[in-house]
Amino acid sequence: MAPRSLIVGCVAVLAIAVAGKAASGQGGGFAYVANCGSACGGTGLGDISAYAIDGITGALTPVAGSPFATGLFPQSVTVDPTSKYAYVANESSNNVSAYSIDATGALTPIASSPVLVGSFPRSVATTQGPAPGPVVVAKK
Repeated sequence: MAPRSLIVGCVAVLAIAVAGKAASGQGGGFAYVANCGSACGGTGLGDISAYAIDGITGALTPVAGSPFATGLFPQSVTVDPTSKYAYVANESSNNVSAYSIDATGALTPIASSPVLVGSFPRSVATTQGPAPGPVVVAKK
C-alpha cells in the first residue's frame, strides 16, 4: 500500500507510512502530523508528531521521541513510497527537512538535511518510482 497524505485543516497534514505485518498478521504503520506552531494558532515554532497505528484497532500510540524537530513552521509532511523516508516543507525557514524512518517509526534527520528550496514552501510530495522517488515541493 503506497503512503498517502491528507490535509487536516490548516494546522496539520497527515502522512501514513506502512509497516510490516504485525505478529497478529494485520499490517500496522505510522502516522506523521505536521504541527505548524504559532503560525497556525498553536504554540512554538512547530514540529512533527509521530504515531504507531495499531493494525487491528486503528488506535494511535505516540512514537518514542515524538514530537520531532523541524524547520520553522512546518506545513506538510509526506512519506516516500518505500516508507523509509519522510519529508517536511518548512514554510518560514524556506527549506525541506528529510528524515529516515526506523522500525519503530522514529525520525532521524538525514545528513544533508534541511535543503533550501526557495520562498515559503507549503507542501511536499514524492512520486512513485525508484526508491526514494524525487521530492516535489509546492510553494505559496
